[in-house]
Amino acid sequence: MSSSYKLYKSNYSNDDNQYYAKVQHHEVMTEEDIIDMMMLNGSPFSKADTQAIINKYHDTINIAARNGRQVVTRNVRYSFTIKGVFNGPQDQLDTHRHQIVANVLPVPISKKRLKTASP
Repeated sequence: MSSSYKLYKSNYSNDDNQYYAKVQHHEVMTEEDIIDMMMLNGSPFSKADTQAIINKYHDTINIAARNGRQVVTRNVRYSFTIKGVFNGPQDQLDTHRHQIVANVLPVPISKKRLKTASP
């Protein structure tokens, strides 16, 4: 099944003919669903091995990000940022005024990968 979209009237324009699109998701796939699909499509690894590999992959990303690294994979970029106002260059991180926030951002999709996607 390919993706579909629905058009909605834009509230940010005075033009009555301006709409924006939202992709309509017909199904949500969990990590477990993805592993099951991998098994159906044939895998040289057992389901348990695959789950262990994926768990190790995510654990490693989390450790790297918590240790100050930005992690870039083929699909997303993981990092942390700090929200809040600092009172001058000597101010320190204060958990009452500042918040550490995880960032997970998509990486730019190449034209080649975009061509293989169905609308």
